[in-house]
Amino acid sequence: MGTVTVTLVATAVVVVATGIVMVALAMAVVMVAINTVMVAINTVVVAIDMVMVVMVATVMVTVATGIIMMTLVATAVVVVAVGIVMVALAMGVVVVAIDTVMVAIDMVMVAVGMVMVALAMAVVMVATDMLLVATDMLLVATVTLALAMVMLALGGGWPMGWPRWPRPRSWSRSRSRSRPRSWSRSWSRSWSRSRPRSWSRSWSRSRPRSQSRSWSRSWPRSRWPRSLSRCQR
Repeated sequence: MGTVTVTLVATAVVVVATGIVMVALAMAVVMVAINTVMVAINTVVVAIDMVMVVMVATVMVTVATGIIMMTLVATAVVVVAVGIVMVALAMGVVVVAIDTVMVAIDMVMVAVGMVMVALAMAVVMVATDMLLVATDMLLVATVTLALAMVMLALGGGWPMGWPRWPRPRSWSRSRSRSRPRSWSRSWSRSWSRSRPRSWSRSWSRSRPRSQSRSWSRSWPRSRWPRSLSRCQR
């Protein structure tokens, strides 16, 4: 009985040990399966993380590229703005140069206009002076003619002496022959009758005798015209 009991106990112990080993093996298999699943999950997570890293890197590259493009665009804009400013300055310089040339031309035109006005004024002044000189000469000629007529009317003769023209003798002879003596006599009689005696007397009294004698002596008889009478001489 004791042997049977020991055998049963030993068999029970072996069975229990085998069950424990089987449980342990089953638990090990389960743990391996769980670990396999966890590794798979971790692999998927790692893959997702890698994808996310790649996407983040792509986004960062895109952002960097955008920043570079923006920098290039900003540089291009600055360059264009500087070019526009330089063109504007160049155009301003050209416009200022053109305005300076136009102002210089206007100044030259104004100077030419002033010279023309001055010349016109000088011409007007010269014309005015010539007109005044002509007027003075006309007045002098009129006064001289009036004085000569007065002297001839008073019987004193020409104030500066009778001029002697180089006229031919035939002209004087033909003129004396063509003029009748009755015309000169009638003209002298009518002029002596029309002239009042008081006027001739007052003029003869106002003239000193010494002046008339000295003036008559200074002129020889050869210069007196033949048409004058002795009283007129």
